Order: sequence, then structure tokens, then C-alpha cells
Amino acid sequence: MSKGRNYQSTKYREHLRILRKLNDEGPPDSEADDNERFVHAQCARYLSNILCAGVSLDKNAVKLLAWIVGNDISSLFDCLKKIGGAKAEKKINEILEEDLIEDADDFAGAVMRVAQVCSASARHKLQKTCVALLQEKARNFLEDSAACIGKNIQSLKATFNATDREVDLCLFVFINETFNEADGYFNDILRCLRFEGRKYLRWALGLTQADLDAIINCNLRKAGMIEYDSQCFSISGELSNILGNDSPDFVIKEFCELKPGNTVNLKHHIITPQQTCHILSLLGKKPDKSTHILLYGPPGTGKTSFAQGIAARLDLPAYEIRRPDDSNSTSCRRAALIACYNLTCAGERGSLIIVDEADTILNTEKGGFFFFGKSSVESRDKAWLNYYMDQPGARVIWIVNDASDIDPSVMRRFAFSAYFSNFNRTQRVVLWNTVLERRGAARLLNEQQVASLASQYSVSAGVIDLAVEKAAEIAPAQAEGFYSAVCMGIEAHTKLVAGGHTPARREKTEKAYSLKGLNINGDLQGLMSHVEAYDSYLKDPDSDLNVCMNILFYGPPGTGKSELARYIAEHLGRELMVRRASDLISKWVGESEQNIAKVFAEAGQSGAVLVIDEADSFIFSRDTAVRSWETMQVNEFLTQMERFRGILICTTNRMTGIDEASIRRFSRKIEFNFLTPQGAEIFYIKLCAPLTAWPLDKKSRERLRGTLDLAPGDFKTVRDRYCLFKPDTINHQMLVGALEEEAVMKTANTGKKIIGFTAQGKEKTV
Repeated sequence: MSKGRNYQSTKYREHLRILRKLNDEGPPDSEADDNERFVHAQCARYLSNILCAGVSLDKNAVKLLAWIVGNDISSLFDCLKKIGGAKAEKKINEILEEDLIEDADDFAGAVMRVAQVCSASARHKLQKTCVALLQEKARNFLEDSAACIGKNIQSLKATFNATDREVDLCLFVFINETFNEADGYFNDILRCLRFEGRKYLRWALGLTQADLDAIINCNLRKAGMIEYDSQCFSISGELSNILGNDSPDFVIKEFCELKPGNTVNLKHHIITPQQTCHILSLLGKKPDKSTHILLYGPPGTGKTSFAQGIAARLDLPAYEIRRPDDSNSTSCRRAALIACYNLTCAGERGSLIIVDEADTILNTEKGGFFFFGKSSVESRDKAWLNYYMDQPGARVIWIVNDASDIDPSVMRRFAFSAYFSNFNRTQRVVLWNTVLERRGAARLLNEQQVASLASQYSVSAGVIDLAVEKAAEIAPAQAEGFYSAVCMGIEAHTKLVAGGHTPARREKTEKAYSLKGLNINGDLQGLMSHVEAYDSYLKDPDSDLNVCMNILFYGPPGTGKSELARYIAEHLGRELMVRRASDLISKWVGESEQNIAKVFAEAGQSGAVLVIDEADSFIFSRDTAVRSWETMQVNEFLTQMERFRGILICTTNRMTGIDEASIRRFSRKIEFNFLTPQGAEIFYIKLCAPLTAWPLDKKSRERLRGTLDLAPGDFKTVRDRYCLFKPDTINHQMLVGALEEEAVMKTANTGKKIIGFTAQGKEKTV
């Protein structure tokens, strides 16, 4: 009898050894690290709470118990023998004889087979024994825990001002999402994270229904760390990363990063000194209430660099909210904002928070599924954003490319906003010089090369900086090689942005262009003096005057209207923005008016000279309109003309039929006519004479001066026709003949026959 018992005892120990070996998902306590032991202890707490709440011990619970307690599981059979009596001992011997225990599932089944032959009282004692075993496991570990998960839980609590109950729920979800053994019981069997298993969740965590309701609306839920979708709890990927990371400062690195203090000097940005001083004053001291600054405008205009420069000037640590891999992950950035505020705004001085590319956060009027005209996502995001922006003591600079979709309730919370327009040519020259100086390459480009680059390429500061940096690496001391490398870098970028196509060259005045020779009916010198004075007025931010500069150029095609507009823009050092009717008129009702308003706003913000080419559709009489939307377009255009603070030039080929209200709004009306004989000779010498190797003979000069209805555009057409031929193959008779053909083509539609000029220079026609 003793021999049989020894055999069965040996067999029993062997089964336990096999059980531990096969239970590879959870190593024995002696081999488990602190994080695994921490998880076991938490699961021990959850399971003991559930068993104490009255849930009966079953096979699944025993399987989880075996994973939690490890080697101590051997005490269950001992307990069953003790409390179950002879029947229990006999069943245990039968099971051991069968030799079928190969894993934790088999062991749990064996325990329940033994329990079934025991009395109800014995099964109750078995459950109490399991509870005691679990509670001892939890108590022994949690009293002296060095687990990183536990420390991360405390960091999470401090980061989001969360309660113990909130972080406990996060930990419970994390364990279930990370460890299959826990998920297999708490979620697959009890459905704790779903609505139908909500009571088991409350029992596991020791919560009341009121506690659970409060968690659903807690800070962690607002921050997107706890997700509650379709009445099912889960946690975000960012929170999983936080809880499972071993780095002590991972929490703050996950959400924000300290920006370096080496920045571009504030004076090199396009923001006025008055605006810069005002922003510095607003952010200079830690406020009792929040202070929010908005920087908006096209990409690459220096908004981020300016924000970092503000922080450097104030000698404040600047934390930039990290952008997730998914740039549309608003919930992640929402969490980062809360975390950064809680972690960095403490202390007497506090810090400055920079939220770059904040469009998806601030533009709450975009996105979401609409129900009766209102987006639930929009309402939720806007409510959260307003709540965050009202937090005391925060100093935040928000950076967006487009502010048009920011809700008015959010807009009014900005203490100040500054628009960053695209750089004009003069500003790009300053930008190039600033970048060259910072990179120690100012000596490698001369003034003319800088001016050419600034005029030819409208690119951002980042593109310029990268091109200069790489060119300096290739040719640090060779001016010619450096310039070539810079040009190649910029050209490659512009081609990349254009989808692999070489972008069209920027509109600029012909090299041979001159005001001399134009046949203009008007005071040209007075016009130039006027636009120069108005340019000075636009540069004076303190001016109280509200003055418009609307100019009308009218006359036949090709007489130099558009070219003079280009000349004015270049003369003033401003960009030229040319729009045609086809750019503004839309097939959708109301969209044309929006396009008109948008182009005026864009020109006003960028300081460009706005040219509306062939503006007939917008300035001619509304009495001739057939449809109501035609009148609406003219009304919108006239309204924008009155409000526009900039230089507007409209061109048209005809003067008859212009709306009286339009005429009144143009402060200058300039008529362009066909060239006089003297003007024709001037343009011929500038554009066509260089194409031939021969001097202009008397006969060709007389033919040229006798040709009517020539315009500057005709000389450019002839030049383009012959410029690729060798000069010794071209003569003046060919060039003048080509000009005569252009004149005949124009007059063919008018029925006017050209005879030439009289001896007095007057036109002679039939």
C-alpha cells in the first residue's frame, strides 16, 4: 500500500512538472520578470474579486488560476484530498492512472472532475482556498513591486490627472489586450469589456455603476486614451505603448519633444515688428488664464521657425506636440495636448507649447457623419477643444495652413493671430541672404545670382535651406559649382512638386521691354508716380487712410497692356498675380463669387499686383445680363474692388458697354493704341533688328513706318518666328514683310484697307 502511494505521489509530481513545462505562456515565478509578476498579481486581484462576488469556480477559472500562481497550483490537489475525503482521493488516483494531463487545460479539467465528486460544502471550501491563494499572490508581489508597468501607470495618472479607478480600468484593458490567458477568461468567457459583461467588469475592479459611468466621461476618454465604441471598452495604441515601455521618460517623449533654441532671428520673418512685440508681450509672463496665438498661412512661410524664435527670445522651454504617423489621428494629438500641458506648464515660469500642423485639430467644421446638418464628431471635437483652450496658465502657439474652417467659438479664444503670406520677390532676396549667411555661404553667391534665384523660384525657406546646405557639402569653396548645385536642387524640387513636369516660368517682363515707344493715351509718368506713392502707402501699417488703386488698361490686343502690368509689378518689387475670366467663372451657381472673393483676398494677403486679364465679364453693364448669376458676379467683383487694399489692374480690348459703376471705381483709365511710325521703329530695333546681321536699309525702314495697326505683340511674334535662324540667313525685307502679314491679318476682319502714311505722318485709308 505504501509502495502504491509513493508511486502515485511520484506520478502526481511528474504531472505538475509537465504542466509547468507546457504552460509556456507564463513561466514559473522564479523565471518571470517584474512585469510578468506584476500582471499575475493584478490578475490574481481581478479573479479573487470575481470569485468573492459569487461567480462559481469552473474549468476556465482554474486554468487562469494555474497561469497566475504557477508552482503553487500543486496545493489544489492537496486541498481536494483534504476536504473531499475518500471519494476525492479515489478520483485523483484514477486521473493520475489515466496519465492524460499534458497542459493547463487538462489540469483544469482534472480539478473540476475531482470537485464534481465532492460535496457542495467541499466545493465551497475549494473556492475559498483559491481566493486565499490569489489574494496571497497579489499581496506578496504588490507590496514590493519594481515593475515598469506599475511605474507607467503612476506616470499616466499624473500626466492626465486621472483617478485610481480610471487608470485601473486602463490597466485591466491593457492586460486583456496583451495576455491571451487573461483575455481568454475575462473577455472571452465573462465578456467584461462588453455591455453584456459589465457587471463582471465592476466586480473585477471593485467599482460601482456610478464609478463606471464617471470613467466613460473621464479625462482619459476625452484625450482618446480610453475608447468606448459600440459599448465596448478598449485603449488606444499610444496608451499601449506607454504602459508596455521600459523607458522612464517615455511618457513625455510619446507626446511632445523639447525644441532646440537655435532658430532664425525674429527680424528676418515677414511679420511686422509691431506684431512681434505684441506676441512677445502676450506670452512674456505665465498668465492666470490661457493665452493662445494662431499663426496661419501657406506652407513654408516661416510659421514654425517664428514660433521657435518667440520661445528663444522669451528664454522659455518650447515643447512641440508630436505628430503621429497617421497625420489625421486627432485623438492622439488631443492626448498629446493634455499630456504636454500637465507635464510642462507647472512651476513659476512654465513653458510654451507649439502645436504645428494643427489643421485637423482646429478645423472642427470638417469631417464627421452629419445628422440633420450637424456632425457628432464635429460637436465632440469642438467641445473638447473649447474645454482645453480654457485651461488656466497655458501658453500655446497654434500653426495651421488654412484657418477658414475654424469654428467661430474657437476663433474667439485666440488672443492674437498673424497671417504669414507667401514671400514676394523682395522678401525672398532677404530670405536667400539670411540662409546663405547662416550656412556660411554668403561669399559663394553674388547679388545678381541671389536676385535671379529669388525672382525665378517661389519656394519655401525649408527648400532653400536644404539646397544651400547640400550645395555647401558638394562645393564648399567653389562659387561656380555651388551656384550650379543650388540651381539643380531647386529645379528638382519644383519639378517634383509639379508631378514630374517642368513648371512654367514665372511671368516677367521682356528684357527688351521699355515704356518708350508705347502709344498710350494718358499720363504714363503720372501713373508710375501714382503707383510708387501707393506702394509706399501699402507699406505703412499705421496709415489711417482707406485708399484703393484700381487701374483700367483698355485697347486692341497686343498693344502692351499685360506687359505694362508686369513692368509695374517688377518696378515695385511685388509679385504679379494674373487671373483670367476662365480661372474665376465656375459652372456652379455661387462658386464664381467665391472664387472672385478668394483671389482678391489672396492678392491682398500676399501683397501682389492683381491683374484680371480680359475682365469684360466682370466690369460690363449689368443691364445686358441675361441671367441673375451674371449680375451677381459683377456685383461681387465691384464690391471686392471697393474693399481691396492693393493694386488692381484690369485689362480689356473694348471700352464700349462698361458698367457705369465700374468706370467710377477705376482711379486711372489708360488707353493703349496701335504704335505710331516712331514707336514701330523703336520696337523693331529692340526686338527684330538683332535677328539679322545686316543694318536696317532705308527702303525697309520706310515700309516699316508705313505699316498700320502694328502692336508690340506683333514684333514679339515675328521675333519668335525667326530667332532660331542664323543671322546671316535673315534680312530686313523678310522681317518687315512678316510684320505686314500680321497687320493684314488683323485688319482683315475690320474691312479697313491699309494704304500707309502720308508725308505728314497721318494715316491714309480707304
